Amino acid sequence: METDNRKRIRNVILEYGLLLLTGVVFYFFTGNEWLNLTSDSPGYIDYTGGEGIMPLYPAFLRLMKVILGEKYYLDGAVIVQSMLAVVCTMIFVVLLKRRFGLKLWEELLLYVACMLPFSIYLPEFGITHQIMTEGLTYPLFYIYFLFLTNFVLDRKYYWGIALIAMSIVLMLVRSQLMLLMLSTFAAYVYVIIRRLCARENAKKAIAAFLGVLVVAGGIFVVLFGRKLLEIPQFTSVLMIRGFYEADYADKELFETPEMQEIFERVYRAVDEKEYRYVYARQDLYMWQDLVCDRIPAAANPEIGRYLEEHPESGLDYKETIRKLGGTVLLKHFDRYLYHTLRLMIPGFIAAVFWQIGPIYLLCHFIALFLYLYAIGGSVFCLRHKEKSPEAEFMLTVVGFILVMIITVNIMFIGLQRYVVYAMGIFYCAAYLLFKELVIYVILSKANLQNSIRRKDREED
Repeated sequence: METDNRKRIRNVILEYGLLLLTGVVFYFFTGNEWLNLTSDSPGYIDYTGGEGIMPLYPAFLRLMKVILGEKYYLDGAVIVQSMLAVVCTMIFVVLLKRRFGLKLWEELLLYVACMLPFSIYLPEFGITHQIMTEGLTYPLFYIYFLFLTNFVLDRKYYWGIALIAMSIVLMLVRSQLMLLMLSTFAAYVYVIIRRLCARENAKKAIAAFLGVLVVAGGIFVVLFGRKLLEIPQFTSVLMIRGFYEADYADKELFETPEMQEIFERVYRAVDEKEYRYVYARQDLYMWQDLVCDRIPAAANPEIGRYLEEHPESGLDYKETIRKLGGTVLLKHFDRYLYHTLRLMIPGFIAAVFWQIGPIYLLCHFIALFLYLYAIGGSVFCLRHKEKSPEAEFMLTVVGFILVMIITVNIMFIGLQRYVVYAMGIFYCAAYLLFKELVIYVILSKANLQNSIRRKDREED
């Protein structure tokens, strides 16, 4: 008995030690830059409640400054972000191992897969070395998806409550992650339908569903309220998506001379930078020119200068941006929808694979194969087995990617770093599904051979 306990302890130490060592090497020491500051970083460092910036990340940076001081707090932020990534991905794969009965080498394989989203900017730098919200949201997303997986597979409502709580935490770090409320809602719908189909506690299921609607609606109103258009960066998105589609003739959409002059100034600034749709390439790699998030940098200073020169206009800065972008966007809504749908294709590729220019057509086929394998393999398992948690897990990942791509591209902008959250988890699920399919084939073959042997004995 004592020997078994020692062996068990030794195995646990080996398991956690290997995971920890692998994680520390990757998250701390890969990449050429220890600290990466982007054009968005000052907004988090010098937080003043600006549009689109949620409070938790600036609060995290201020806490680091209080603890470590002005000189070292950004380095401290990198250390905490990297360690958080180590811990969250470790927790995720350890619990996957327990649920699916994996061996140590399989656990290490899945752990490496979980590192994929953090590697999109390598060899320059790792995600956890950026002073950006992704330094927290990428690691914490693994905890969210762990709750999501447990909720879908176990159908216990305490996991659903944990899922809502984690959604709120992540939304308070990054506004785009309001999409998690949609994936959480979809998970509740799935669980409730499954429970109703199984005729288990139907009244409780319906009551829980109604409760989720009320709670989710209340949280949404409390967090966003009347400032919904400001907090989730919709003001900037209206400007980006609107003026990407703008034509000079759109000047006539505005009734007042002030708004017409502002439109003309903004239009010229955007057109000089070639940020409009007419300058986009028309090949498969068109997505790079469809993601034109630089428009506000060209447009907003023009609006600010006009308002400074004409204080008598009485125009509000943010309201002017929203009116300009929103009016033009509505005028060209059909073209916006086309470009949005066009942008979803590379979004689905980036969610599971890399966008490599010289072989981009091949990237389309690889991504298509991956999705067909994921969906087809899962459906096959569910049709031929009474229960297949591996298939449910795979479909949960694909369902989340579907919600994410649609939401990000319609409501925000399809930047690569917005859509790779589930890349590592996709490959974890793909491996588990592959293992399930192989086991099914082996068992089917064994059953067939046994059946033949029995038939031969009966004939003898």
